Amino acid sequence: MMINTNEKVREMGVLLAQDSELTPYFNLIKTKKLDFSVESLKEVDKYLNEVRKKKLTEDELKKIVLRCGTYLGEVIIRNRPENFKWITRDEAKLPDFFAKDLTTAFVLLKKSKEMLFPLAKAYKFIENGKDDSLWIFGMYALDIPSKRIAIFQLRPVKKTKKKKVAQKLKAVKTFINHAKSS
Repeated sequence: MMINTNEKVREMGVLLAQDSELTPYFNLIKTKKLDFSVESLKEVDKYLNEVRKKKLTEDELKKIVLRCGTYLGEVIIRNRPENFKWITRDEAKLPDFFAKDLTTAFVLLKKSKEMLFPLAKAYKFIENGKDDSLWIFGMYALDIPSKRIAIFQLRPVKKTKKKKVAQKLKAVKTFINHAKSS
């Protein structure tokens, strides 16, 4: 029996919480909190924040990126199974400018054909820290509103009437002329 991509990656996502022998710095993560809820991504953020301070070997880095990235993707899928599925880099037919490494080995395909890169997000957290939060990525991917992620959403600027703009310009010019004459 052939295992499909979703099943294969799902098994990897579970390793973060269950594989105490092969998960680097396993003692730094509170596995009881890893219940595949969106909130559990905050625990993964804490774990990544601690391991990024360590001098990681290449093997440790790969395991952490793979486990945290697939866990992130599984959280997204389990919260919206009708909207997402795992595909491989080859199935995604990524253009040549995408890295051909672990960060693009597995991709989340959204029903809308948008692609998300959870493994790349895990790698970026290790590189950049909290600015690349897995929790924020998960909230954004699942369209869950949050005041913390509102800064990442672009809102259209309301059109200002020409008259108001002209009044403001006149006031600025008057202020500048008054400042010059003083």
